[in-house]
Amino acid sequence: MDPSRAFGLPEGYFAQTGFSADAFIEQISLVDLEFAKKNSMFEPKPFVRTFERALEKLLASQGELGGKIAQLERSTKTYAEDHRKKMARLKQTFATVGSSFERLETQISEVGSNTIRIGEQLDTVAKEKDRAEAIKELVEFYAELNEGNTSRLDELLDGGSEGMIKVAHTLRRLNTIVVDN
Repeated sequence: MDPSRAFGLPEGYFAQTGFSADAFIEQISLVDLEFAKKNSMFEPKPFVRTFERALEKLLASQGELGGKIAQLERSTKTYAEDHRKKMARLKQTFATVGSSFERLETQISEVGSNTIRIGEQLDTVAKEKDRAEAIKELVEFYAELNEGNTSRLDELLDGGSEGMIKVAHTLRRLNTIVVDN
């Protein structure tokens, strides 16, 4: 409830800017002043009672406001402490997420390095396999030619120009092996 109403004043009277104690006293004693003007003799008792009631109401309002202020201060302190704790947790969460991303980045880098190494090894193995197959084929040609069997070479020659190139290549390699031995 607006404390202005307790004094018969307009709502928000105490909240206005430029509050004047003189204007407040004049406002609450307005009725007594009107009464005093009508009577020829000044009577202080109505003014005293008005100011006593005003003082009681002001003290009661002061107590209420003090209680509200204390309650708001406690609430503010509680909210501030909760906010501080939440911010600390949030900071810790960000730090955890950051370190998780760093670990993930390191692991991805390691996987990438391993993948490159495996790819290089597979390439080496594939080259060695091709070389082994070529050697096996040369050995088979050599064994067949030693036995006087030229059927595979004849089949290659029937394959056209590509077959002729392959026969020439094979015979040149076989010649190199025979010459070295």
